[in-house]
Amino acid sequence: MQTQTSNPSEALIRDIPLPDREIIYVKESDTIATALKVLQGNNIRTVAVADDKYNQIICLVTVYDIMTFICFSAYEYDSIPDEIKACKSLDTPVGELGNIHEEGKHTWKFEDIEPISYLLDPMSLGYHQVVVCTKDVKTKLISQHDLVKYYCAHPFPEAMKTLKELGFGDPDKPFKTRCCSVDSNHTALYAFRRMEVEGYSALPVVHPVTSSIIATISSSDVRNLSPEHINDVLRPVTHFLANIHGHIDPPLVCGTDVTLLAVMNRMIGTHHRHTWVVDDKGRHVDTVSLSDIIGFPSRHVVVNNTKLFDR
Repeated sequence: MQTQTSNPSEALIRDIPLPDREIIYVKESDTIATALKVLQGNNIRTVAVADDKYNQIICLVTVYDIMTFICFSAYEYDSIPDEIKACKSLDTPVGELGNIHEEGKHTWKFEDIEPISYLLDPMSLGYHQVVVCTKDVKTKLISQHDLVKYYCAHPFPEAMKTLKELGFGDPDKPFKTRCCSVDSNHTALYAFRRMEVEGYSALPVVHPVTSSIIATISSSDVRNLSPEHINDVLRPVTHFLANIHGHIDPPLVCGTDVTLLAVMNRMIGTHHRHTWVVDDKGRHVDTVSLSDIIGFPSRHVVVNNTKLFDR
């Protein structure tokens, strides 16, 4: 694919290839179980929640929100897991999940004639998707994946550098994010709880002896849970992954000698949000996330975020 260096201050949101379908809704009174079926059936990570009276978007609910609810509401700390309570928790109205995380408390909305630069700050700071209104009055979601896919074809200068040149894998890198992982012999419930406590939407699964990365567990994996199988989260991580997917996908890993653009292309091609940076023994030394990637072009523009947030 031929690429050209982008100028995000001139490109417009409509220059990003938007998904063919409009935003997918559930009602605020629909159950979490219903929302999970919608997420799984459409192979999406986020669903809009509309109020029952006016059918207007009141929040976005993600698989990460549902994961957190299941892990901290269905199963209490310091108690024997209760299968009946866990199943009943999925009967909770999905509208109650809108305030679990900061991302759900504010829905960013844009028009497709606005510059791409408007998207950069919220999406580099961890907002995984925004609402976009198109010229034909359609409402769609643009995700971090869509934005990084655009930059694969229109790379910013840092994309041509290696991860080592950009500071990834450097133990002395300023503001380096602490590496976080989960041993394969821990339960999926433990892994999901650790994601919430540490602020990650995915974790590398490591071998308990060698510490090499052998798999990835993600909040997206909860899409495959149903009331009948909710207690699969009590299984060891690798058993949980094999049971809900029928197999265990290999983790997305790389060394520091590859370019950021190569990492971007692999992440987009495999629909991953994270790449685990490893040493020569396969051990986790750093992470490249979609938020990290979007953070590079965001440094080249200045946007009035107060004006955007109050729109």
